[in-house]
Amino acid sequence: MKKTVYIILGIIFAGMITSCARDVDCEVVTFHNRPLPQGETIRIEPINKANIGSLQFADYAKLISTQLRSIGYTPVGAGEDAKLIAEIDYDISTSLSRIRTTTDPYVHYHFYRGRYYTPYYYGYYGFAAPPYYREYSETVYNRSLTINIVEAEGASTPTRKVIFETSVTSTGRERNLNEIMPYLVTAAFTNFPGESGVSKIITIEKDQ
Repeated sequence: MKKTVYIILGIIFAGMITSCARDVDCEVVTFHNRPLPQGETIRIEPINKANIGSLQFADYAKLISTQLRSIGYTPVGAGEDAKLIAEIDYDISTSLSRIRTTTDPYVHYHFYRGRYYTPYYYGYYGFAAPPYYREYSETVYNRSLTINIVEAEGASTPTRKVIFETSVTSTGRERNLNEIMPYLVTAAFTNFPGESGVSKIITIEKDQ
C-alpha cells in the first residue's frame, strides 16, 4: 500500500515538473518614445565588441532580424547603411535557489497515528505539526537579453537618440543559452512596442 502511494505521488510530482518544463516565463521591460516602425532600414550590432564576428551572435542576430522584419522594419546586413541600429547583448549566470514546498499531511497520517513517515528521508520517523515543509536547493540559470534601437546617425556619441529599449530576463534550469534564446527573442517583441516603462511577465510554451 505504501509503495503504491509513493509511486502515485512520484508520478504526480514528475508530471508537475514536466508541465513546468514546457513553459518559459520571461520578465520583459520596454521603454520607447517613437511611433511604430514604418519600414526603416535597421542594422544589428553587438553591444559587447568582443562579440564582433561571433558565430553565436550571428545566430541570435538572425532570430532578431526575423522579428524586426515582422514588426515593420527592414533589416540590412552587417556594414550596410541603415537609418537605425539594433544593439544586442545577452548573458547567462548561475545562482542557488532555495525551494520550500508544502507536503500533504494526509499522506503522513494515513499510515501512522500521531506519527509520520517521510518518503524523502528513508528510515526517519518523528512527530509532525502542521504545516509540513520540505526544503531543498538547486542551481538555476539567469538568462538575459537586451535590445536597444537607436538612430544610426550619432549612435556612438553621448547625444545619440535611443528610440526603443527592452530587457528580457528568465530564470530556469536550462543552462544552454542557445536553446532558450528563441523564447527570449519572442518575448522581447510580443505585443511590440508594449506599454512603456511597465514590467510584464510573458509565458511562452516550449516546443516539444
